[in-house]
Amino acid sequence: MSESSKRLDHDTVVSWRFKLKIDKDLSFGPFTSIEGFTAEYVMETVQEGGQNGFEHHLPGLLKFGNIKLSRPIDSSSPQIAGWFTSMRREQKKVPVTITGYTGLGTVGIQWEFANAFPVRYTGPSFKSDGNNAATETLEFSHEGFGPPTKVKG
Repeated sequence: MSESSKRLDHDTVVSWRFKLKIDKDLSFGPFTSIEGFTAEYVMETVQEGGQNGFEHHLPGLLKFGNIKLSRPIDSSSPQIAGWFTSMRREQKKVPVTITGYTGLGTVGIQWEFANAFPVRYTGPSFKSDGNNAATETLEFSHEGFGPPTKVKG
């Protein structure tokens, strides 16, 4: 076995193994996709009087995209939908953790999202002419994340 394949097996986080944890209590999984994991500075353009050769581009507001997770419907689906609807009464922002796993299934890395709040839950679409698994989607907004934490397996 080559050195690079050993490294992939032992410490490389793979895109198909991840888990969502909400407010240190609720843990949902498996999710099949995550989208919207973005952060971007809105650049402000400033023109300097007498300078026609260029514009200054200054970093402004830091914006974070909503995180959108999809998963197959299973026995924990009522728990996800229940948590989403309970936030209508509580309206409490909570920490959210997304954990990525290595090819061997050990924890590889974690991202902590501050002050997350669910903005959309989408239940399954049923079609009589298809044979795909029914899926649900959970989307939440957040107020940012720090550098990912490397976790020793």
